[in-house]
Amino acid sequence: RLQEEGFQVVAGYLSPSHRSYVEPKMRAKGGGELYLSTSLRLECVQAAVAESEWLNCAAWESDESLHSHWPDYPLVVRALATHLSGSEDCRKQKIKVFFVCGYDHALKCGLLRSGLQEIGVLVVPRGDDHPKKEKPTLYIFVGRRAPPPISSTLIRKYIRTMGRGCDLKKIDGLAE
Repeated sequence: RLQEEGFQVVAGYLSPSHRSYVEPKMRAKGGGELYLSTSLRLECVQAAVAESEWLNCAAWESDESLHSHWPDYPLVVRALATHLSGSEDCRKQKIKVFFVCGYDHALKCGLLRSGLQEIGVLVVPRGDDHPKKEKPTLYIFVGRRAPPPISSTLIRKYIRTMGRGCDLKKIDGLAE
């Protein structure tokens, strides 16, 4: 969708959340047995992006040596933008960082109304989602195609069923 607007997508970063956010959430959803350690979640993301030419794993958000409490998404995205603006490649050209999220998150956080100021937002609809109109002047866009029907909930179910020694490459099969 961003390429339709004239943006050149050069990289994407998947950022596992901080333990202080994930662990209580998983405890509330299933007594804690659904919690995957930070190191395992990082390993899963690294395996998922290993063969990609443009997707990367970003560990900054989950690094407990840097954060005693989870940094919320605006801070994470702005930290990435700051990091990228300091790289030699990015200084040579104007970059625009976009936060990609599901429609549910965009609604919950009011991102379809005002965006994230200097950070763009790309909303990915799922299932029967029907996001409101885009706001290109605020860099708020809506993806055209729904992603495969896979979610973190399905991945946790697979790992719980298969055990910690599961083959991460088989996770793709959950979408079938």
